[in-house]
Amino acid sequence: MRKYEMMVIFKPNLSDEDLKNEEEKIKNLILESGGEFINSNLWGKRKLAYQIEKQSEGIYYLFYFRIPQNKLTEFKTTLKLNMNILRFMILKMEDTVNV
Repeated sequence: MRKYEMMVIFKPNLSDEDLKNEEEKIKNLILESGGEFINSNLWGKRKLAYQIEKQSEGIYYLFYFRIPQNKLTEFKTTLKLNMNILRFMILKMEDTVNV
């Protein structure tokens, strides 16, 4: 399995409880896809560079996980259907970093 980093921008009107529920949904989606959840990091509410769905702010959340390559497309499709997500980006991480 490859290691991935994903930045998710949630709608700014989500409460703390709703945000925790969304984090749990994503964790469960990773696990149900046969993946491994590594870590998540809440960056908080930030101003967007441009409006997305008439929103000028968003709540940024960073996720680290492993998921089988053949499940990645299905994973992305499920995220696109989530109405609380404004945008997301998934990047493949290198296993080793040369300094």
